[in-house]
Amino acid sequence: MTSVTIPNSITSIGSEAFEGCRVLASVTIGNSVTSIGNSAFSKCSGLTSITIPNSVTSIGDWAFEDCSGLTSVTIGNSVISIGESAFDGCSGLTSVTIGNSVTSIGDYAFYGCSSLTSVTIPNSVTSIGKHAFSFCSGLTSVTIGNSVTSIGDGAFYGCSGLTSVTIGNSVTSIGDGAFYGCIGLTSVTIPNSVTSIGDETFRGCSGLTSVTIPNSVTIIGGGAFYGCIGLTSVTIGNSVTSIGDGAFYGCSGLTSVTIGNSVTSIGDGAFYGCIGLTSVTIPNSVTSIGDETFRGCSGLTSVTIPNSVTIIGGGAFYGCIGLTSVTIGNSVTSIGDGAFYGCIGLTSVTFPNSVTSIGDETFRGCIGLTSVTIPNSVTSIGARVFYGCSGLTSVTIGIGLTRLGYWTFYGCNGLTDVWCYAEDVPTGIANDNTSIFDNTSINSAMLHVPVASIDAYGLTKPWSDFGMIVAINNYGNNADIYIHSVGYSTFYDSNNAYILPNGLTAKVVTNASNNKLTYKTIAEGKNAGVVPKGTAVMLASDENHTGTFTLTATESNASYSGTNLLRGSDNATTTTGNGYHYKLSYGQTGTQWNDMMGWYWGAQDGAPFQIGGHKAWLVVPNGGTRAENFTIEGDDIEITDIGSDDEGHDVYYDIQGRRISTPTNSGLYIKNGKKVVIK
Repeated sequence: MTSVTIPNSITSIGSEAFEGCRVLASVTIGNSVTSIGNSAFSKCSGLTSITIPNSVTSIGDWAFEDCSGLTSVTIGNSVISIGESAFDGCSGLTSVTIGNSVTSIGDYAFYGCSSLTSVTIPNSVTSIGKHAFSFCSGLTSVTIGNSVTSIGDGAFYGCSGLTSVTIGNSVTSIGDGAFYGCIGLTSVTIPNSVTSIGDETFRGCSGLTSVTIPNSVTIIGGGAFYGCIGLTSVTIGNSVTSIGDGAFYGCSGLTSVTIGNSVTSIGDGAFYGCIGLTSVTIPNSVTSIGDETFRGCSGLTSVTIPNSVTIIGGGAFYGCIGLTSVTIGNSVTSIGDGAFYGCIGLTSVTFPNSVTSIGDETFRGCIGLTSVTIPNSVTSIGARVFYGCSGLTSVTIGIGLTRLGYWTFYGCNGLTDVWCYAEDVPTGIANDNTSIFDNTSINSAMLHVPVASIDAYGLTKPWSDFGMIVAINNYGNNADIYIHSVGYSTFYDSNNAYILPNGLTAKVVTNASNNKLTYKTIAEGKNAGVVPKGTAVMLASDENHTGTFTLTATESNASYSGTNLLRGSDNATTTTGNGYHYKLSYGQTGTQWNDMMGWYWGAQDGAPFQIGGHKAWLVVPNGGTRAENFTIEGDDIEITDIGSDDEGHDVYYDIQGRRISTPTNSGLYIKNGKKVVIK
């Protein structure tokens, strides 16, 4: 049977009536037929055209499913509903006329009609079902009438040829994935009637260049514009309250975004990978920034996080390599793991007093960060927070800190000063303190702590490994310095002279030759000696004298005018002076000078290096000895003493250069500037 005429006496075509009649080429439907049943002409692949008369009011589910030869359909003006999958798989269908009485287009109604080029949805239609036109890859334009209130999930999913869409003024919701994969779509106007944009609505619309989300919209779904790589600008209306997870994920062409004043939350990964985004203003309405929200936004240079935000999610700005400054609002209480991981351009960050915890790896790899202040409100710092921040020179830690994670400052080789105001010595996680400052240069850095706690820090690792521990005070009153068991530190103040306490000696370096240093004692604590202002000195404790020493400020006019190869600065600085530059520190682990105190090059080939405030360094003039180090051993030093204070008395030093009373043990000593052996 190749053709069939249904007489006027028939009022309905039953379900599956002609299903599978592949040779059926033409059908004439009588004017009395009011309904076409489910699957009535399903799989009639030879059928080329069909006219549905005005008498028909309903087209059943799958009525013309897989009629692959069907090229045109006219739907009469009495049809009010087109059933589910009614023309599903009609791959040859090029045109369809939908009558003015149709109110609903069922789910999958024209699914896979890949040859269909245009469709006009009349004003009578109120709803477009799920995937109604999915994979109509030949469809180039769609006009959605003003009566449509909802566009179903995936309604135009995969319509890769679609270039323009007109959405009627009655549409209130656009379903999930409604235009997913419409790569040819260049523009879309969302009317003021729309209140919600579903998940992945415009995902993969790579040709879309701009979008304005009207003030009527309250919700932007997750992944709504995911992968819209051609999108350059977005304006988000003032009624939007939430931006879903991944809403603009991978929109690499996006350069600007305006976020409305009603947005309270920005979802996880909302702008992940928007590498073209250079700036963003987060309004005061936002209370939370999700995980990885701006991750990989490499073009972003500055961010201001308003006072309304309480939480910054993990990885929120991970890999924003162009970010140079961040202002964090006063309501933020927690900063998530890896929030600023790899922001190599970040040079400074200010934490408000509201922050109580900083997550793991928050600033890991921020090599441009030079200083950081952790407020008094912070009680714990996670693991590896500043791992690899090689440019970090100074850290200030508030009084509230009790715990630090392992490898907190791992690889921060530029550290010169750490100010820790906590009176109780902070401990590591699970009381593991040893790894906090691993692979750093703290043995040549200065630790500033409360005067009442200076001994506690000096006896607790890793804090005790700092090259110098001093009390937090205003220089010009008293200066409290902690001397380790190794017996040495350095000191400098250009504004004040200081009286040395008993047990402490101040030395200058007068010469460097034959790989040896010549030291001269210029003040001794036992005689209330004075370190002149503006004189850089090495401080040496006498035998059996370690711990906290208080240098007392004085108005003394004492001065030193002799040769001194030591230099100093009141503030953290890069060392100066013509010659090779050395810092007082331990020898490098794994070398023959392992843990041996001495003067070592502070940088490769004796180049200038960073040093903390009120500290001294050694400069050996060019043309002099070019030793990489001068260990404080008997073979590396010569000692010249101030004989006027000790006339008639023998003056002894041990081989580490510390002054002692009469030797009680056998060994090598320096007596009145000469080596002697006591047996």
